[in-house]
Amino acid sequence: ASSNEAHHSSTVSPICRIPAEVLTCIFESFVFYVEQSPWELVLVSRQWKNTALGTHRLWSKILITVLMENYKIHSIGGEVGKVRSHGNFQVCSTVDELDRALARSGATLLDVRIHQPIIDTPSVVSMCIKVLSKPINSRLQALVIDGRMSKNPLANPIVACIESSYPALISIDLDVPDRWGDGMLPRLLKGARRVRSIRSKIPQDLNVSIVDWENIQSLDVMRMREAHVFNRFCDKLHSLRTLSGVPDNWPNDSTPSMSFNFLSTVHLVLYAPHGLCELQKISFPVLTRLDLEIFGTNHAITLPSSSWKLPLLSELNVNAENIPQISQWLASVDIPRLQRLHLDVYEEDGSEHFPRFMHYPNIHSISIVANSLADQYFIDALEAIPSASIVFLSYKNNYYQLEGVRSLLTRLLVTGSRMLCPHVTAITIQGDHLGLTCARDPLERLIRRIVESRAESLESFTVSWAGQMSFIPDIVEYVNQAS
Repeated sequence: ASSNEAHHSSTVSPICRIPAEVLTCIFESFVFYVEQSPWELVLVSRQWKNTALGTHRLWSKILITVLMENYKIHSIGGEVGKVRSHGNFQVCSTVDELDRALARSGATLLDVRIHQPIIDTPSVVSMCIKVLSKPINSRLQALVIDGRMSKNPLANPIVACIESSYPALISIDLDVPDRWGDGMLPRLLKGARRVRSIRSKIPQDLNVSIVDWENIQSLDVMRMREAHVFNRFCDKLHSLRTLSGVPDNWPNDSTPSMSFNFLSTVHLVLYAPHGLCELQKISFPVLTRLDLEIFGTNHAITLPSSSWKLPLLSELNVNAENIPQISQWLASVDIPRLQRLHLDVYEEDGSEHFPRFMHYPNIHSISIVANSLADQYFIDALEAIPSASIVFLSYKNNYYQLEGVRSLLTRLLVTGSRMLCPHVTAITIQGDHLGLTCARDPLERLIRRIVESRAESLESFTVSWAGQMSFIPDIVEYVNQAS
């Protein structure tokens, strides 16, 4: 008998002999890093099923919705029958399904998402009340409520059930009607003193003292009503790492000088020239990405005498109406490590020149989308950034005849010391449906000559445009097959 057992043991697949502790670690990587459903593990074998169902943390992600389209179906059999998943989330559409999902999760902390356009559907309301009320409230670690399309925004059947304590809650993401948000977010924050991430509308009358702003690491307040509300607590955000959706016209003259010592990403909407001036009294010592939307009239800017420093910034994206203002501001900023620059600009006065005094030797990717600029602007940009290896230039909303586009392409033919972007590997030039009106044959000949002159480095060259009154783009494309 012992010899038979030994023979059987030697023929069993090695994976079946993996200890349960090791198998659990593999399962957790599959669910949380690969973001796949734990139900996939249950269907493999009895051993895997027992291990997966016995590892409560695998079942900590729950999605509440009655929208059953586009969710994966798993045939489990037995009393359960069929279940649905969305990535690594269990999908629950009834209270019974939610009860079973909660039972599988044991006592582990929960990541709950409520996704329901008609969030006042009775079954959804019942499930919301269950997860927001005792005893589940103490297990909530992350909460997402997406109910922005409710048919009844004045009624709030969920706010009343919010408990006074959510001791484990660290992440809140709300997208609900305004009347809901005014009551829901303050009540959640009051009971969630450990919260680290907030994405929501902050009501104008929010009592900012109920939040421990010192420990907030991620903040998206894109629907805040007034900049002065943000001013009441912005200088307390010492641990902030990601900031987006700040109210329009922040910072302003009432914004205190401050330093965001851990902030790596920020998105701001400013009104030039005043907003650009106020921005320079804020320090971002470790900022790596800055997204700016800048609007305003054509006025001169009086900037501080000392240069504003962004020592670690590697990516700058600017959407602006006024090039002279942006040129002046960029010239005053010290960005020694900038690698990626994107400009989406509209210039009413027809300015043709890129700021020649800009010189960023480390930029390898330049992207410019221009509304009413001549080709000389693009040429100036490429002259100012000789290190660029990836170039994207886009015209929009205006006609550019063959001669105009030819001047840009011809300039790319120049060799020697005046050669534009000598290290470029990819070039894309495009126009929208009323963009470039060029004959195809002359354009192809120009591209062929450019490709031949840069055969060693150029990997791809694409020019796309539309003929006059045509909405179908015509494309000339070259790809270096050897690369």
